[in-house]
Amino acid sequence: MLIWEWATATGIPQPAGGLIEVSVALDSGAAGKAYGDPAFIGQVHPGDRLLLNTTAVHLDLGTGGYHFIHMNAGNGRAKCEHAGGARSSEPIAGSGQGRHGGNRLDEKRGHIMKLRYTPLQHAVLAAEEAASPFHEVFSEKKSLAGMPVLIGELHSMLPIAAAWLVQRSALTVSYIMTDGSALPLALSRHAAELKRLGWIRQTITSGQAYGGDIETVNKFTSLLAARWVAGTDTAIIAMGPGMVGTETRLGHSGMEVGEWVNAVRALQGVPIVIPRLSAGDARERHRGISHHTLAALQVAAREKAIVPLPITGQTEWDARMAAQAQSIAKLHELRWIQAPSMQEIAAVLTDYPLPVTTMGRSAAEDPLFFQAVCCAAETVRLWLERADSPSSSD
Repeated sequence: MLIWEWATATGIPQPAGGLIEVSVALDSGAAGKAYGDPAFIGQVHPGDRLLLNTTAVHLDLGTGGYHFIHMNAGNGRAKCEHAGGARSSEPIAGSGQGRHGGNRLDEKRGHIMKLRYTPLQHAVLAAEEAASPFHEVFSEKKSLAGMPVLIGELHSMLPIAAAWLVQRSALTVSYIMTDGSALPLALSRHAAELKRLGWIRQTITSGQAYGGDIETVNKFTSLLAARWVAGTDTAIIAMGPGMVGTETRLGHSGMEVGEWVNAVRALQGVPIVIPRLSAGDARERHRGISHHTLAALQVAAREKAIVPLPITGQTEWDARMAAQAQSIAKLHELRWIQAPSMQEIAAVLTDYPLPVTTMGRSAAEDPLFFQAVCCAAETVRLWLERADSPSSSD
């Protein structure tokens, strides 16, 4: 099902990460808000006629009530050229600068298509392709050389993990956005803010995801790009905003966590999984260790991951998680870590200006979720600290 509706822009567009947000009046008489990507639709002015994709709002999905602008027909003047023509000489790419050679990936037009075989397919300059200044990297480098990689399911894990790493160490971090949910990086306010703060050095969009500082074709090359193009100490992997779930064991986009474990191990990296934990979710299947995490590590992951779990001191939750974790203990390495206090978590997020919630719940409402992310990030920090130690045998 695909629902299109015409609307008129009624307000002045406001920046929303890399997108714009504009108030609209639908021809049906309803008022609403819509996101648009200037790369596809150009500039929007009050009075412009907009073709909206309203499907998600009609289905009451988790888009925050926002429609998406497919085309800007202007105010009595055609602007359809913005849905491709305006990009005929400009690739859709990020504005970042890789450390390997210091060249920008958007200096030349690429030939790798993203959103392939859809009306919005567009060419990007992928880091791997021949026209890229980093092409040779992917012929020369075949390993992560032991780099630890954080693998999370939810986008809300990203700012917590990044904050913990950079506020408690001098580590450099890149973000790999998967194609498991939102595809445009521009939709992520967290990614934009973390880049502005310098807490993540480079953004990498993998597979069909697009708009990162570095564009890559698949999981394996995105990992190599983090290590050898971005040149960061570690990478955080997570899908963009939103996710897919069906209330079934395997029917959710979180299964990609296990796939990423396999990819990291295949490249001689160290996969450290951020388990999705909750004490505040009303849904039984997500309480303690989420069934998403358990299924991904039981079924999709064929290689060993490190899975840090917080010791909360709350007998009920510690016992529940210990029992749940038995189903993944045979293959994976469980590491029980003293949970950070809420004061410690608040301290690393003090300078972060955006609200950080999980399914609408704050740290005060669901501390276990935040503690799990911080424990995983701390595991990376300690791993790299040990690796840099003169006494380390690694």
